[in-house]
Amino acid sequence: MTPSGRDPRPLDGGRLRPPALRVLSLGVGVKSTALLLLAVDRVIPRFDAAIFAHTGRESEEAIRHLDHVEAIAVEAEIPIVRVSVPGIRPNAPDPDCPPVSVPPSGLHSDREQGVAQRQCACVYLIRPIGAVIRSLLGYPYSRPVPEGVYAEQAIGISTDEAHRARAADVAYICNLFPLVTIGWTRADCQAYLAYRGLTDMPEPNRVGCCSRGHGAARGRADDG
Repeated sequence: MTPSGRDPRPLDGGRLRPPALRVLSLGVGVKSTALLLLAVDRVIPRFDAAIFAHTGRESEEAIRHLDHVEAIAVEAEIPIVRVSVPGIRPNAPDPDCPPVSVPPSGLHSDREQGVAQRQCACVYLIRPIGAVIRSLLGYPYSRPVPEGVYAEQAIGISTDEAHRARAADVAYICNLFPLVTIGWTRADCQAYLAYRGLTDMPEPNRVGCCSRGHGAARGRADDG
């Protein structure tokens, strides 16, 4: 659903038009990894692609995990698209807080801090993933996406944190939360990964929000 409450999927002959593309916003945490394997096992519909936003701060353990799940996904004909996230400075004073246009020291209200959170998430994760989705749809940023053409984007949010579920702010993306739909908690995801032989999960490397203590706006869409 869009922020206005309008379903972005247009009616076609009285029926909702299907998506042109189904993608997964992939992290290295428990929940998005579980979503990927659920699609591999055909418990949920298969994804056309899984998109990983590479910040450059991932640990070697996280990259090894990504390589491992990529091999599993490719066997199931689900390609992993890795996109580099620009502008994150590895030598920043606090590596968990990438720079934004509004410095944290200048944030005085909850509203201002919320703005900075959205800037972090938008600049460092949402926009690059959105650019990949546009390209996969066949409409890179120089070309407008026609009305009625959209992608479904699955995001790893479980029932423990269903309040974090948000609609996309563009008409060509419809966010879905399959773990919420099937009623899975984070513990359910962990149990499923253990069943699949993935018991040593890396710590997710969040792209931090500049106002720590107010929650991550989007810990890679899957905060472990």
